[in-house]
Amino acid sequence: MKIREIMTAKPKTASPRTSLAAAAHLLWDADCGILPVVEEGKLVGVVTDRDMYIALATRNKPASQITVGDVTSGAVSACGPDDEVQVAFFSTAPFASGRDGGGAPLWEGTDSWPIATAT
Repeated sequence: MKIREIMTAKPKTASPRTSLAAAAHLLWDADCGILPVVEEGKLVGVVTDRDMYIALATRNKPASQITVGDVTSGAVSACGPDDEVQVAFFSTAPFASGRDGGGAPLWEGTDSWPIATAT
């Protein structure tokens, strides 16, 4: 099975300057748990609901005062839409199983960032 068969082609995205309050609304509206973080058309990370919850529980600040960039992991591993699902999730292991919520950003050579999740 190819990643293309299970990916979300046009996910919501956030910028590093997006507040956690705004990111939470994006997650809620899209019914998902992970957002690609894009700056000037480049993928710079991902943020998950888990990242956000931990930041809110430990930083003693309201969601409107913490940005996605404050909590995003800078490490990005991506796969392509024609990769095999098992190979792609194995090669993007930090996203497939771990703190980043089970999602792998994809690169299709465009300004959009499709995403596939293990859930």
